[in-house]
Amino acid sequence: MAAGRRRAEKAPGGPRLGRVLLLLLGSGVAVAAWLVLVRVAIDVGRHARTAPGGIGWVRTVGVGAGAVLCLLLALALAGRVRQVVAPRRPPGTHRH
Repeated sequence: MAAGRRRAEKAPGGPRLGRVLLLLLGSGVAVAAWLVLVRVAIDVGRHARTAPGGIGWVRTVGVGAGAVLCLLLALALAGRVRQVVAPRRPPGTHRH
């Protein structure tokens, strides 16, 4: 018999509630940032239409790209929540 400590196996699933809440919080923060960035992009775009030069349009594109990234992050985190709550079944196992 091998000498050493024996540890009990972790229960399947682990601390799922904490992980789900953390993912939901991150998704909510990303959606809030997306909303703010969309409003800022609209305001900057309005200003860029009347201002001479192209720096206003560069700012508008930059803020818009940030908004797109925040929305993608929110969707990715929401997908992770779904994966943690209802993991995929292996192929060949059907639910009846």
